[in-house]
Amino acid sequence: MAAGHPRPPRVRGRDRLRNGQQARPAPRAPASALTLAALPASWTPAPRARPSGRPFRRPVMTLPPLTVRAPRIRKAALAALACLLVLALPAAPAHAHDKLKSSSPAKDAEVSSVEEIELEYTASVKFPFIVLHDAAGGQITLGEPETDGPKVSAAVPEPLAPGSYVIAWRVVSSDGHPIEGEIPFTVKGEATSSAPA
Repeated sequence: MAAGHPRPPRVRGRDRLRNGQQARPAPRAPASALTLAALPASWTPAPRARPSGRPFRRPVMTLPPLTVRAPRIRKAALAALACLLVLALPAAPAHAHDKLKSSSPAKDAEVSSVEEIELEYTASVKFPFIVLHDAAGGQITLGEPETDGPKVSAAVPEPLAPGSYVIAWRVVSSDGHPIEGEIPFTVKGEATSSAPA
């Protein structure tokens, strides 16, 4: 060869090209595989031991108990059954409130005078409230209302002049509900006689 050019490295037989490509060396088996292959077939590995000398045991995982929920279909069926039972039951009669049974003066009555207002209800009442108004809307002074079971009364201290009046009342019935109403009446004037001619 000419001087000054280095000689190329010599290629060994196992490294020669195969089909134009360099051949790769075959992989070697790991040492562990060779060791196991040399062991007898009856050999079994010994369990790992803890530092204390006790054999190693894998911890057992415990899971919480599962709770089974009722399916939605069952809930819907129970709701539908409850609705059917409610519709099948007879409707309970509504509890009627107490009401005014009678009054003095009576509604739309024409009287010559009024000395006391008396109201009677279908059951015992409490906390009575009575107001008397004249035709102009003025309030007439009354005595303190008194209660005697289903009856309520209030005195009229002064004589009433002829005209139209309205009694406004309000009480609490026996079932605890307040009830109220109005009673209109008229006080007649005295007839006057004409003087002879």
